[in-house]
Amino acid sequence: MKRFFIFLLVICLSANTFAQITKQQAADLVLNTIVENKIDSVNIEKENTIMPVDSLNIACFDVYGDSFYNLLTWKVPASVNLKEKLLSWSNGCSINAFAIGVPEDRDAAHRFTTDDIAEYVGWKVKKIGFVPLSNENIHAVKIWNKIGDEIVLIYEEELDNKDLVISDYNNGTWNYVEVKNDIYIEADKELWVGFSSDGSDYNVFPVDNGYDYKMTDRNWYKVGDNDWGAFIPSKNFSIQAIIESNEGKQKILYEEPQLTGYNVYANDVLVKSIQEPVITYYLDLLSSFSDIQYCVTAVYGDVESEPLCIEYVSIDEMAETHSTLNVHPNPTNGKIMIENVNVNSVEIYNTQGQSVGRFNTNEIDMENLPSGMYILMVKDIEGNVNVAKVVRE
Repeated sequence: MKRFFIFLLVICLSANTFAQITKQQAADLVLNTIVENKIDSVNIEKENTIMPVDSLNIACFDVYGDSFYNLLTWKVPASVNLKEKLLSWSNGCSINAFAIGVPEDRDAAHRFTTDDIAEYVGWKVKKIGFVPLSNENIHAVKIWNKIGDEIVLIYEEELDNKDLVISDYNNGTWNYVEVKNDIYIEADKELWVGFSSDGSDYNVFPVDNGYDYKMTDRNWYKVGDNDWGAFIPSKNFSIQAIIESNEGKQKILYEEPQLTGYNVYANDVLVKSIQEPVITYYLDLLSSFSDIQYCVTAVYGDVESEPLCIEYVSIDEMAETHSTLNVHPNPTNGKIMIENVNVNSVEIYNTQGQSVGRFNTNEIDMENLPSGMYILMVKDIEGNVNVAKVVRE
């Protein structure tokens, strides 16, 4: 075994005499040499760079029931090469549920075909994420392989509810469970990852909001002794798998901090600490129409990066400056008409953010509402959302 201990001494001389390189560049140069010569282990003194997250966005703004929400997304810091990946068809917005109506044991799974996971052959399933909805149900995380027409259970771990965060279906909390066995992705086998709940209490599956839904045969479920069936509604089960590359065990050691997660702030208040570096989103249920500044920092152990921030414009300001809705008459003494939109649903909110009316037509009756300013949240048949201010005289 070749073993080299290399100490880099960077001497900064005059630019007129020698070309200068940084300590970082020197370390990278040595690393390239090591890789090319297949040296097993090396200690390199490397600059500690605390890089921030990249590309912070508000990915979707929507309404479900009486709740508004923002989905923040960002990218892993540019300098970080994660040895983990998130496998999931869910967009992370676990704010809904699908009722099966019968008190029987049930399984839910995300299906990953051999084509879906071809680039991850040899990777290990590290954790399973899901959203438990009841303290009375018995939950378990599971992994299956599908070979031909046969679906084979290869891993099951029953969980203690005392170790789980149980949440309401309209604001689901993700739980991540370490997979204790070595389960690897194989080239000739489909990977199915999911969970089960018994039929003792809450007979529903947690699902997302269907935003950006694409795949029609990747969510599967099983109830009682029935066969597996494809989940038909255009939503995804709240299931995630974190997989780990074998490269995570490389022997090259850097004296640099390791990315351990993220902190999310709303108007300078910490609202979420995320412990998994592959989870690069945050769902914020809004309690008012106020402006919000979101900031996200990358966390490296006990150290935080500089924040990356984005402004959320309040819904009433959005209605004032960005609305494309044609609503008349406005102000109104009662009925209004929404034009040039194929309406699917209309929600009316007062200035406190309370829902005061729901409609599914272009003609809206506000006669029973007291005088004041209201916000119309209009969703068309394609799922697009727009807002408008309306004054009731």
